[in-house]
Amino acid sequence: MKFLNSKIFTVLSGILVLWLTLSSINIGSQRSMIDGEVKNIETKIKEVQNDTDYLNKFLNYFQTPAFLEKEARLKLNYKVQGEEVVFVYRDKNVKKESDPINFEELLSKMPNYKKWFWYVLGY
Repeated sequence: MKFLNSKIFTVLSGILVLWLTLSSINIGSQRSMIDGEVKNIETKIKEVQNDTDYLNKFLNYFQTPAFLEKEARLKLNYKVQGEEVVFVYRDKNVKKESDPINFEELLSKMPNYKKWFWYVLGY
């Protein structure tokens, strides 16, 4: 009983309480850091899973007959039996509809107020 009422016991119990408090604070901060890292890793795992799913869908699409037929049409000029192909060539002798506009000639035909308008705009 005498030991429980002594100053040494009070100091030792105070040190013990302080040590326990600091330890719990340290453990809490470490736990929050670890939780943050776990969340980051989980988001990275989800991103990798999404990328994997996306790539698997592409691989499955590449193996479908529709994709193979499309690629054969584009790269090998494949056509189905009974299908007709039409080629459309551009006419190289087409005349341009609009001739280049001479700004000076257009300016000489303009009324004076329009000339001032274009002058103010910086043209």
